[in-house]
Amino acid sequence: MSRRARYMYGSALPKGETGQVDTGLGKTIPRAGENGLLAPTLVIKEDGPFRIDGVNLEITALVVPGTEAPAEFVLYFPQFKALCAAEIANNTLHNLYTLRGAQVRDAMQWWKGLDRCIAAFGKEVEVVFIQHHFPKWGNANINEYLRKQRNAYKFIHDRTLFLANQGYTMLEVGEMVQFPPGLDKEWSIRGYYGSVNHDAKAVYQRYLGFYDSNPSTLHQLPPEPAAKKYVEYMGGADAVIAKAKQDFEKGEYRWVAQALNHVVFADPENKAAKALLADTLEQLGYQTECGTWRNEYLAGAYELRHGNDRQVFASTASPETMKAMTVEMLLDFAGVSLDVDKVVGKTLIVHWSLPDIAEKYWISLEDSVLIHRHVEEFEGKADVSITMDRAVLNKLLTKQTTLEAELQAKRIIPVGNIEALKDALTCLVSFAPNFDIVTP
Repeated sequence: MSRRARYMYGSALPKGETGQVDTGLGKTIPRAGENGLLAPTLVIKEDGPFRIDGVNLEITALVVPGTEAPAEFVLYFPQFKALCAAEIANNTLHNLYTLRGAQVRDAMQWWKGLDRCIAAFGKEVEVVFIQHHFPKWGNANINEYLRKQRNAYKFIHDRTLFLANQGYTMLEVGEMVQFPPGLDKEWSIRGYYGSVNHDAKAVYQRYLGFYDSNPSTLHQLPPEPAAKKYVEYMGGADAVIAKAKQDFEKGEYRWVAQALNHVVFADPENKAAKALLADTLEQLGYQTECGTWRNEYLAGAYELRHGNDRQVFASTASPETMKAMTVEMLLDFAGVSLDVDKVVGKTLIVHWSLPDIAEKYWISLEDSVLIHRHVEEFEGKADVSITMDRAVLNKLLTKQTTLEAELQAKRIIPVGNIEALKDALTCLVSFAPNFDIVTP
C-alpha cells in the first residue's frame, strides 16, 4: 500500500503544472520520515455523550463504522453547535475504494451514517468542520450539504446494484453510473479525490467480487505471458506501436494505453513503446478532473521515462507504529512476513509470556504457516518457552536493543530450544515498498 500510495498521491513527481499539484483531498504525503501511531487513551464504542478531562468539553459521539474507516465516528460539540464530520463528509467525493489499495468501504453504511448525522444534529448545527477541508456555516447550508453528500453515496450504491442486477459487469457499471440532475452540479461531491467511476466499481466489487461470471475471464493468464500472446496476435510490437501512434493522434488515449501496456509487458526494453505509453498516460492525466487519477497517470509516465529509482518513502510499517500495535496484531503481521520457502517441513511450538501486560500466547509453526492463540494458561509441551516484558518487545521493535543483548541481560528468559526460535525469526522478511508497477 505504501508503494502504491506513491502513485496515488504523486509523491515522487516533480511539483508544477505538468507534475504533482494536489491529491484532491489535500496537497500530498511526506516524502521521507517515519509514520507513528499514538495508542488511544479513550475508546468510543457506542453513541452518546462524554467529556474530556480538564478541557470542559461536552461531546456527543456518533459511531459510524464501515464508512471511511472500520472504526469511524463523528463528534458533536453541543455548546458550540459544531459538528466534526470526520471523513464521512468532505468537499469532494471520497473513495469507496482507494487507489492505493484497501478494503472496499461500505456505501450502505456511509449514506446511513450521514443520514444519522442529519437526524441527530441537523436541527441545531451551525458549523461543520472536517479533517481535510474548509468548514461550512449556517444551519440551512449545512443541512443541504449533508443531504447532497448522503444522496451521492446512496445513488452510487443503488444505481450500481440496479445495473448489476441486469447483468452488467464491473467495467460496464463504471462507465454507466453518472450522477443525475441535482447531484451532477454539486461542488462538494465533484470527483476531485474519489470518482463516480471507481466508486461504482467498488460497490460492485463489495457485493460480487472480481469475477464477472464469464468463464473466459475466470482463469486468465497473468500480465506478462498474456502480453506476449496479445502482441503476437496483433502482429508484433512494431505493428502495435504504428497503430497506436495513429490512435494517439486521434486522441484515443484510453485504448492506446491499454494496447501499449501489452507491448511494454511483453518487451520492457522497448523504448519506443515506453515513450509512447508515457506520452499517452500524460495526456490522460492532464484531462482528468480527479486529483488521484492525475497522479496515477503522471506517476506511471514518470516511471516509464526515468525508471524505478527504488527510493523508499515513509512506510506505515515503522517501529513506532508497531510499538503501538497489540501483540495479536504483531503476530498477524509476522505470519504475513513469513517466507514459506524457508520453513518448508519445519515445526515449532512456542509458549510466550508477557508478564507486565499479563498476556500469554501459544504459537505454532506448521505447514508453512504461523498460528497463534491468546491463552489464559499453557497446555501441552513447547519446544521453547520465553518470558519477556512488552516493554522489552517495544525496544526490539524500535531497534533500541537486540535479541542477543536482551538474552544476555536476562530480560528475555528462554527455556528449551532457543536456537530453533532464532532460526524461525530469520525466516521473517522485511518488505521494501519499491517494486515495479508499470513494467513487469
